[in-house]
Amino acid sequence: MSFIFTTAIEVLALFSFGCLILRCRPWLSGITAILAITIMQIINGLFQTMTQIVYGCGGPLGNFEKLLLAAISLTSVISVFIAYRYTIKSFYGRKIALTQQVLILLLPTLFILLILQFIISSSSSTGFLSQLTNAGHMILELSALGCLAAVLYAYHRLLTGFELELKNTMLEQQAASQQDYIDELKYRYEQTRSFRHDIKNHWTILENLIQKEELIKAQEYLGKLKDVTDKTSFPCSTGNTVIDMLLSSKLGLAAQKEIHVDCTVKIPAKSSLDDLDLCIVFSNAVDNAINALSTLTEGNKYLLLSAMQKGSFFMIEAENSRCMKDSSPIVFGIGLNNIKAVAQKYNGTISIEDGPDFFRLNVLFLIPQHQTYH
Repeated sequence: MSFIFTTAIEVLALFSFGCLILRCRPWLSGITAILAITIMQIINGLFQTMTQIVYGCGGPLGNFEKLLLAAISLTSVISVFIAYRYTIKSFYGRKIALTQQVLILLLPTLFILLILQFIISSSSSTGFLSQLTNAGHMILELSALGCLAAVLYAYHRLLTGFELELKNTMLEQQAASQQDYIDELKYRYEQTRSFRHDIKNHWTILENLIQKEELIKAQEYLGKLKDVTDKTSFPCSTGNTVIDMLLSSKLGLAAQKEIHVDCTVKIPAKSSLDDLDLCIVFSNAVDNAINALSTLTEGNKYLLLSAMQKGSFFMIEAENSRCMKDSSPIVFGIGLNNIKAVAQKYNGTISIEDGPDFFRLNVLFLIPQHQTYH
């Protein structure tokens, strides 16, 4: 069989293995199959040229030449392994795997593979490449290897740029959504200010009703005052008005979904923690818990939310119940990645405990010790 036909069979075999055995997506199986064959052919061709140089010395092979050939073979295997490891770094842990980005890598790699096929076919025929010396072949193979490395490096930098752009976009969306809570907080503040301004009038009316012994009207008036105060107060007092407003909205939604909520969140009165960063952490943590509990059809639906300061550390914990039958792995989505980005901003970290009937998220912030808290 021709060399091109055997290469096509190798690519098809690796592609089928990726799709059927490893259960990879077709585009990933295709590009990795082409990359694997291209890397193998470039490096094998390079070391085969070295082998030809050793054989071309003429005369019987001595012990030194035999050891040299063995070293060349071993180095070839090691070089292929190193090249594969370098290639994996271009794929591993990537959150972006769109078709257009894959085509950017696929087309130049496929072009390099076709050029290699042409070089090998021409070298074995009577073409002009058959007249090249071993040094000429080595230059061509090194050039192909350099081109492939440049393509992979450019692809790596390109994906890094796309990921940073995506992360910035998501953080901007988070900031825009948190602005809504801040606007609502200002509205509540104006309501509270108005109520405090009229509080003396309310006490005067109640005093007159009691003096006239119109207790039923006084009780009705107190009920109306209670409704007004409920609208201006927060169900969870954290010490931070912005977070109070945020949790008031989020936990109200949880109550509507019949989720039992236990909130013991205490925010330091004075700290370097930005309100927007805290909003990103709490909103994503609570949203993820509510979304998970919304699909829970059996068992106790609960959400435990706590936060406290211990020394130089500020710790946030969110725990929610989950179904024991649900064994799906936890995937780092946009929400968890945003929480992780905020934690890293304060030299902190996040940890996840995924039990059979619970999910717990811990977020740790490092706060400078020289600050004073109340």
